[in-house]
Formats: sequence, C-alpha cells, structure tokens
Amino acid sequence: MASPDVSEAVKKDSVVSLEGRQRQAGEADGTRSTSIWANEMIKEAGYANFRQLVRAQGGPDFEQVMAELFNGLLPLYKELHGYKYPASIFPPTGHIPGHILGHMWARRWDDLEPFTKPFPMSRRLTSPKQMFEASQDFFASLGLGNMTDTFWGESVLGEAAGSDFRIKQCTEITGHYLAVTHHEMGHIQYFQQYEKQPGGFRDGANPGFHEAIGDTIELHDPGASEKTRPAESDSESDEFYLNSLFLMALKKAAYLPFGYLIDNYRYKLFKGEVPKNQWNSEWVNQRCQLMGVSSPVLRSEEDFDAGAIYHVVANVEYMRRVQFQFHQSLCQAQVLRRIFTNAASTATLRRRKAQSGTSLHWEEALFKISGTRQISLLDYFAPLQAYIAAKNKENA
Repeated sequence: MASPDVSEAVKKDSVVSLEGRQRQAGEADGTRSTSIWANEMIKEAGYANFRQLVRAQGGPDFEQVMAELFNGLLPLYKELHGYKYPASIFPPTGHIPGHILGHMWARRWDDLEPFTKPFPMSRRLTSPKQMFEASQDFFASLGLGNMTDTFWGESVLGEAAGSDFRIKQCTEITGHYLAVTHHEMGHIQYFQQYEKQPGGFRDGANPGFHEAIGDTIELHDPGASEKTRPAESDSESDEFYLNSLFLMALKKAAYLPFGYLIDNYRYKLFKGEVPKNQWNSEWVNQRCQLMGVSSPVLRSEEDFDAGAIYHVVANVEYMRRVQFQFHQSLCQAQVLRRIFTNAASTATLRRRKAQSGTSLHWEEALFKISGTRQISLLDYFAPLQAYIAAKNKENA
C-alpha cells in the first residue's frame, strides 16, 4: 500500500517522475512479499485452494459471472481508455502507461477528474468535518439515523499530528474523499442494521455487499454531496449529470477491469495453473490484455508486481460488483437522473436487505433489495458513454 506521500505525488508529478516512483514502489514492496503469498492456510479449513472458498461464497458460476460483467463493460471502458491522452505518449502496443493514471496501480482513475471532467465545477465543502456532516445528513434523510456522540467525540477525521497513527481516514477536501466518507459511513450503517442477528450471521451477505452499501449511497447522492456540480448549474442539468457519471466512471468503470484482473490472476495461481517462476510475467500479460495498461519500466521474474498491492497480500476480494443493481432498483422511476425521490420507502428497502446479514445467500439478498439477479452497468452509464463516444469521434 503506497504511503500518503507517494499517493499525493502520483496525482501531481510529471510523467518522468511518476515512472521512477512506480519502479521504486514495485522494487521495494513486490519482491519482498513473493515468498509469503501462498495458498496453505485455506487447506486446513477443508478447501483445496482459496478459489474453492470463493466459489462457496459466490456460487459455482461466480467466475463466469465475473467474465460476463467484464465483457459487458468493455465498450464503455474502451471509450474511457481513449478519452484524454495523445497517442504520442503511448507505447506501440497502444497500452496506457500505468503511471499516468493518477493511482499507483492504475486501480482507479478519478484523480484525473479535475482536469478531464466535461464541465467546470465549484466547491462548497471546506473541512473534513463538513464532509462527514454532509454524509450523516444524507444517511439521516434515508431514515437510518445519526452517528452517536461517541462517534463524533472519538473519531479522527483529519491527518493526525506527529507520530500518532490512530487515524482511520486522512481526509482531503476533494470529491474522492467525500465519496470515501460515504463509503466508510456505509460500513457503520451496515454493522448497525444486522446487530440483532445471531453472531454467526453478523457479516455481509457476501464479501461484495459490505463494499456496495456505502458505494451505493455515493451513486444515489451526486447532488447532496456537492462534489460534481458544475459552476452556475443546478443538480437537474445535463452538465451536472454528465459530470457525476464521468467521475463515477473514472472510479468504477475503470476499476472493474482492475478488479477482474486481480481475482482472475489470483484464481489461476490458487489452482496451480501458473508456475512460480512465471508469476510476474502472467501478471504483466493479463494486465496488458484485460486493462490495456502497461508498466513504464521493464519487468522480470525478479519482481512480483501483484504482491506490492496491499489488498492482494491482505487477501481482500476485489470484485465488488452489486451496487449498481441496488441503486437501479431504488431509483427505477428516474432512468437518467437516478435521483432519490422517496427517502422513506428507500430506507425501508435498505433496512430489509441489510438486516439479513449472512442469514440469506447473497443472490437471495440481492434479489430481495433489487428485484433482479442480473448485473446492470451499461444502463447506468449510457448517457456518458454516448457523450464520450461522440467526443472521441470528434478528436479521432
């Protein structure tokens, strides 16, 4: 996991500086973790490998669903891929050099948003506390209640001084961090909803549900969050909504191929399909094939690029893919706008899903809240895809 200093530099440094930083990060982190990243502990739990555990949680067709979701998103991803940078900085293969995307591993692209968004924006929130208060106000408007006095009294919402490392979130006044604030508050709300379940059921319906709760709120609340509002524009304008969808696409549509890469790569290793002396070449090849992204520097089997990513070493699943169904079901009447218009009925639906914890299979929990067992992403992003495709055609 990159340090705050490195993360900040990745947003601002020149292309040449970013190339050097990515080389240093891969050499410092990835090579150290190769020997400890293995598949042994899960065998003691009765599974042949970690992939079997994932299939037990997600169903026997989980990998097929992942592949279908990835392929369904490719048209939008390709438009985003070609939207900003000139061909002159690309290698002959047409891949994007990963270090220019604003994130150390090109996992999300939303740090590009300030200078790539379709329309100018204005800022209305000026402190970390205001961002958390805005998030609380939105949850409260859904009937989910306020944070406790202890939460406000004990939480650390900004960067701590000196050597105090108790901080959970180093909040910056950006649209990205307001979205992170909603996301983290969503975890707490989910905890509160299933607290009355027996101990064995006090968890998300599958590993993706906990992540989807907070992220769905972010999809609901582009206007209340004030993070994508164009200057001299209101929250009902086409410009406002294209900005909102654009930021969401940089974070979510650009993220999904990365998430698919991570888990697809790990499953192949868990199944023993890749010899250890080819782990890094397999990573490089899949990254080029699935993301269209390449390393700015030559890689070898002495490196282990995937091992430099915190969530890989910490064994956190990357495919968090259900938030768009949650959102679509709660805003069915507003296909384009997706604006929350009935907080009371929505809160009832949200509680009904969240309160089940793991007492329902994740597909049943998804159907309970959304009325569907299918994945829908392109419908959500359709207006943006049309806009970007037209711009790409103009600039071709």
